[in-house]
This record gives sequence, C-alpha cells and structure tokens, in this order.
Amino acid sequence: MSCVNPNDPEYRRLLSELGNPLLAEIAFNKKQKLAGETIKPGVQELFESNPELAKTGTPQQYSQYLDTVFPDSKVKDIVYHGTDKTFEQFSKDAEKATISDQGMFFAPTKNQARNKQQKQQKQTQNRKKYSFHQE
Repeated sequence: MSCVNPNDPEYRRLLSELGNPLLAEIAFNKKQKLAGETIKPGVQELFESNPELAKTGTPQQYSQYLDTVFPDSKVKDIVYHGTDKTFEQFSKDAEKATISDQGMFFAPTKNQARNKQQKQQKQTQNRKKYSFHQE
C-alpha cells in the first residue's frame, strides 16, 4: 500500500465518511486502481507546486517515469528531505552531513520533513548550549 496525501480531497471525504484512516487509505487506493489512475502519492502536489513539470507530460506519465529512475529502490513514493542546505547529492560522509549521528531523514510530506529538520536543529543547538568541553 502506498502513502496517501492526507490533504487529498477524496481521501479527506473518505476519512470523514469511514472515520478510520486505514480504511480510508484502503478505499482511496482501491478507488484509484478501479479508475485506472496510476498517479503516485505526492505527484499531484509536486505538479501543483512546480507548474513547469507539465512540460514533461501528465501526472500519470510522470508517475510511470519515476518507476524507471530507481528501479531497484525499495522506496517507490515521493519523499522529502528537510534541510536548509544546498547540495548536489546525498552523502553519508560525516564532514558533509549536517547531523551525521542521526543519519538521513525522509518524510512523505514537505511539512513533516521541515518539522523534523527544525526539531533536529533545536536538539543540536541544545546539545551545543549544554555541552561541557574538557581541556
């Protein structure tokens, strides 16, 4: 099962009707398959926030394209990384990683990724503020 955008109007309608997030997600996914829609969760939001993507084709075509980018990846949905840094690629190198002891964090929505990044920044600031250095 894929992750459903909790802000999708159809999902919200189903959630209101069924009263259970899991049942709403199952019904939403089943309805998409029956309608022949093969839009990955997050693609519609991505198209709305980046109008230039329309030049690449439809959301359905973009979803199919994403399957070819990393065919062996276990992650099949669009995920977000919350950072305020600019970089060309992800690296496990401790010199380049912002929070090397925490690893890399990805979330299904921009807000979740941003919230995690802000929480990590506060924790790092608190560690620096309260750490004692022995000389």
